[in-house]
Amino acid sequence: MYKLLVNGIKDFQHLIEVEKTGGYFDESKIVWDERIHGPMPEFTGQGQERYTLDGAPALRVNADLKTTQDAAKAAEDAALARQALKMTLCKRAELGADIVMDVAVLNVEKEMDEAARTAFATTFAAAKAALEGGLLSEAKTIIQGLTLPADYTEGDRSYVIGKIDAAISATS
Repeated sequence: MYKLLVNGIKDFQHLIEVEKTGGYFDESKIVWDERIHGPMPEFTGQGQERYTLDGAPALRVNADLKTTQDAAKAAEDAALARQALKMTLCKRAELGADIVMDVAVLNVEKEMDEAARTAFATTFAAAKAALEGGLLSEAKTIIQGLTLPADYTEGDRSYVIGKIDAAISATS
């Protein structure tokens, strides 16, 4: 395998490997090709350009190119970080929705007097909002402090807390 140093599509440099007869789709983007220029010098980061030193090809850092490529790489890294965060929040919201459904089923299955139902519904709404916002720890705290109506048991609370703990572990 031979190494190529190329200025990639997203404006930053990549080291890629090709077979002896392989190539890169845009030859104007190739900075170094071991088959033509010899063994790859040490790649020291973005902004590399080829030049001739004592009649032989060499690499050096071009400050302007480095600034442009570092900015492009930072933008790409930021976009990847945003995507990862979005996926994490979506997963938390999905897990939160499952928990809300489980709690709602428990709510429907239990008979409560009107005062207990009102107090429970208010606190449950706060827990639901926290879950839907991906704030699992906050929802757990709310549910732990929830005053249970007479026909609820600590087992019901433990069940919900267990689901939240599983969701927190799955998204950590």
